[in-house]
Amino acid sequence: MGRKPKRANDEPSETLKLRHFIMNLIYRHGQNSIMIPSSRQLAASFGVARSTVQLALEQMVKDGFLFGKPGIGTFTNPARAFTFSGEEPPPLIGLLWGDGRNFFYDHCTCCQLAALGTRLTENGWNIRNVQLAASSEKDLIPELLDLHVDGLVWCYPRPEYAKELEKLSKQLPLVTVSLPMFEFNVAGVSSDFKTVGRQLGKELSEKGRRRLFFAVSGVKLISCLDAVRDPVFKFDEKVVSGAPIAFDDELGKAISEFAPDALFVNGRQAKAALALLRKERIENCLVVALQDIAGCQEFSGILLEENLDLMAVEATSIMRNLLASGTAERRKVAASIKRLPLKG
Repeated sequence: MGRKPKRANDEPSETLKLRHFIMNLIYRHGQNSIMIPSSRQLAASFGVARSTVQLALEQMVKDGFLFGKPGIGTFTNPARAFTFSGEEPPPLIGLLWGDGRNFFYDHCTCCQLAALGTRLTENGWNIRNVQLAASSEKDLIPELLDLHVDGLVWCYPRPEYAKELEKLSKQLPLVTVSLPMFEFNVAGVSSDFKTVGRQLGKELSEKGRRRLFFAVSGVKLISCLDAVRDPVFKFDEKVVSGAPIAFDDELGKAISEFAPDALFVNGRQAKAALALLRKERIENCLVVALQDIAGCQEFSGILLEENLDLMAVEATSIMRNLLASGTAERRKVAASIKRLPLKG
């Protein structure tokens, strides 16, 4: 039975799915030309008008991915097939970030995606960068299963996707890269912010740095600092939170009046924080920054970074194990998160 017809404004996304369906056929069959389903069958499968399917196929013929045989049907074009080193196409792994609707990637995100992409492709797989169109949780799984990927690595899924992720993991090899406060009941990796936070809190206490000023935003840093602020250390602290924190005269006045001996910031704010300390003539204040510092920035203080390469290695290892398991065996795999140490 075909899907229910879509509204006209839904057709661009369905047309894209149709195009991806054809590209997947080419990817999987390499130099072998195969006949694709008829426009009537595709219209029923994708829930769009037959005329929409015909226009999409005509464009793919113009692009050279398909060709027609009069009276027989439409076929994939081996001349546009993907080239692989082996006879069989390697597994295709989807790589998805956040909610899948990103307009841009910042420095830290690019570093993490690069580490994952490098390790996954070193394993002999190919990568597909995934963008999502689903507007609700109920649309998520059908769209992800329509990606035609052999596995999916999802970095920092939204917490409200927890149930969908569990369902998806039973149908598709899935590995998450998550935050410690948003771990899911599926296989994945996470950074151990709490351990490094407790260690840092202990070191600050032992060195007599007990006046802590937290100018923070973002759940990663807050998770780490919740561990730093263990009541056993008996710190005198002030917290200013927001997104983003503005390092302006008002914040400078608050810092000056509090006179901290340790200032906690996001990495991207480190340069502004150091400049503000100099402006307020606050000396002997240790700046603690959590990652996301561009390489061109000078920084003196404590920099805590997620070990992106280690996370990529572990995520690749988990994906390798999942791909090697059949569907029934994969469902029996314990859904566990491997917590990894930070650098710093």
